[in-house]
Amino acid sequence: MAGIRRTKGSPVDRHDRDREGRGEMGHEVGSVFESTMREQAARIDRRRIVGTAILASMLTGGTTSADLISGWHFNQIETGADWISADEGRGWIDLGGLSTSMDSYQGTDLNAVPGWIPGRSLGFRGSEVEDGSMLLGASLGGMTPGGSLEGRLSFAARRSPTGFDEMTLERWTDAGWTRLEVLDVDLEWMTEEVTFAFDEVAGDLLLRIDFAGATSGAGTIRIDNLRLETTTVPAPGGLALLALAAVSAGGGGRGRDRD
Repeated sequence: MAGIRRTKGSPVDRHDRDREGRGEMGHEVGSVFESTMREQAARIDRRRIVGTAILASMLTGGTTSADLISGWHFNQIETGADWISADEGRGWIDLGGLSTSMDSYQGTDLNAVPGWIPGRSLGFRGSEVEDGSMLLGASLGGMTPGGSLEGRLSFAARRSPTGFDEMTLERWTDAGWTRLEVLDVDLEWMTEEVTFAFDEVAGDLLLRIDFAGATSGAGTIRIDNLRLETTTVPAPGGLALLALAAVSAGGGGRGRDRD
């Protein structure tokens, strides 16, 4: 029978006909080859997936998870207080002349961290609010060697129909107050976020927030779940290492797979 090798005098087994075109263990040679190729391709695809994941991390900024430096949920604030310590972490808010226009309103769970429950919020009302500012301070400490420190301020905010529809955020630097961003405040609760970078080792942070745009003395603005966080951005050398890791994971060992 063609394709089956026997020694002289070997009997013809009745199963030989079924094994025609197969290997010694009865597996089809073509099937074994295809299975091996599929396994090799799967290994390469897994490496490409890992490489793609690393590259995606690089393209999205390559930052580490955020660290909460200071947080305020405002559930226990006292009406008329001019100083509000952080509910979590190290930080403070100085209301100064705004304390007489401050009040506590219904809050939200938007932008809350785990463990913060919906409660009260910090609010302001009155035309005199536009003549004052809210100061926010925190100690950031040093940065991770080989990277730069990025700050992020986020909070939930809303206004009444005649309330303050604009917030201006500034940061104190050696050159004085530097504007970070001007935010538009909506009628419904929305999360606002502002990021800023430090070129050298960060010490104390001081931010200033101004309100504007009220069309009546009864107009209000509310702020809740205010969070100050930092992330460490990898230095250029670190990104180069990530790129090398992506290349190695995506295509490394290809020659070995080919063998």
